[in-house]
Amino acid sequence: FPTINDPNLSLVTKTTSIKLFGENCIVNKPPSTGGEDFSEFSNIIPGVMVNLGVKNTNTNYPHHHELFDVDEDALETGVALYSQFALDFLNI
Repeated sequence: FPTINDPNLSLVTKTTSIKLFGENCIVNKPPSTGGEDFSEFSNIIPGVMVNLGVKNTNTNYPHHHELFDVDEDALETGVALYSQFALDFLNI
């Protein structure tokens, strides 16, 4: 199945992202096959897939390569995004 983001959750994600990181954080990308198993989950329950951007600029290896080195600073960004998303989604 293709990964198709839920329109309502996409709007919350976009609004939350801009609130936290500014307008320039939104990057429109063409469709890709990078959905992996996420599409299976989002066919059962609405979802939105976010590309966080964890590539470490000190290495040049793709995801799933044994020498890929995740930029751990991106993990803090991801936690902030998903925490604020939950609060915004619940209107807290």
